[in-house]
Amino acid sequence: MKSAALLLVLLAVACVPTGDFDGGTAGGAAGGGSAGGMAGPPDASTGWNIALYAGSGMRGAVDGPPGTARFDDPRGLALDSSGNLYVADRGNRAIRKVDPQGNVTTLPGRFYGPDGVAVTAGGEVIVADTQDQCLWRIVGGAVTRYAGHCRAGDAGYLQCIDIDALAVGDVFDVTFGAPSGMAIDHDAGVLLIADERQRTLRFKPLSRGWVGTLAGKEGYMGQSNGACGPNYCCGATAIGFPFICYEHNATFREPASVAVAPNGDVWVADRENCAVRRLESPHTAMCSVSTPVSDPQCGAGESAVNAPSGVAVAPDGEVYVSDTANQRVVRLDLTAPPLRRIRNVTRMGWVSNPWGLVAGSDGRLFVVDNGTNSIRVLTRE
Repeated sequence: MKSAALLLVLLAVACVPTGDFDGGTAGGAAGGGSAGGMAGPPDASTGWNIALYAGSGMRGAVDGPPGTARFDDPRGLALDSSGNLYVADRGNRAIRKVDPQGNVTTLPGRFYGPDGVAVTAGGEVIVADTQDQCLWRIVGGAVTRYAGHCRAGDAGYLQCIDIDALAVGDVFDVTFGAPSGMAIDHDAGVLLIADERQRTLRFKPLSRGWVGTLAGKEGYMGQSNGACGPNYCCGATAIGFPFICYEHNATFREPASVAVAPNGDVWVADRENCAVRRLESPHTAMCSVSTPVSDPQCGAGESAVNAPSGVAVAPDGEVYVSDTANQRVVRLDLTAPPLRRIRNVTRMGWVSNPWGLVAGSDGRLFVVDNGTNSIRVLTRE
């Protein structure tokens, strides 16, 4: 069953991010190889190579070099301009940093159950604490709440839904359902957040203290295409974005990951729909949602993805997807007919439960291999 590999790890410890998390040491090991070691054989059928980048393949909370460091249920992934990776390490309730040599360290802060991470051009790390239903920010050694009405960390939270706050609200009053994958649209100055439980794509202007809904209809599951939704069908622009309207919304079932293309389009891995969605002209009143890849049967092959949990867009515009339940990474061939758009980057089973996915400026892909608690790098032959 497609959801079997996607059961959330339910954590019993509620905590507010304060202090440092001791990620452990490399256990006295000297060396441990370099990033990109332990390469798999070249795959002539796909034209890609796969190699271990970080992690030993064993569950734990250990910092250190490739082959020594340990993760525990890694999920989201982000890449900064210096080539550092950031991993939402859900089981360890931490954010881990992987330098260009594959060495792993643990950032300050301990969270409730993070699934997503993003990094701004200025180096601020934003954390989507899915279990705590809010966002946090790490700057230097300081961890502060960034957006949302935290369930575990805020004693004043009530189990109720404020419809006004769900659409556009003050940054700390707004209610998230399950914030997960995130991406930053640097040109627009906007943080995008996939809210799995509210079945929407949320956004927060980086320079403003409020949160809005870019696409989807809160609480409504489906796979309708059309106008983006609340913030994009009325056409008002009083605060730089069109205002609220609830008619003709496109719908999602479980948006898990989001990525921004060089042309400004926004791509979403809609996990429970077994679909990949595209938002065109996202920062205009003409914003619309389409579904380039979808299979209601959630199967495998040239026409299907099964429970996709990650999406990335390379600098050349190529779109890649973590096809999680099929245990592979795929590329979308948008020039092909709709039923023949899937191209393998890795064959099935070469990556175990792939999750977060990012594309580097040098053409490499980095993917969270959730099933082996490691990070892998994919390079073209």
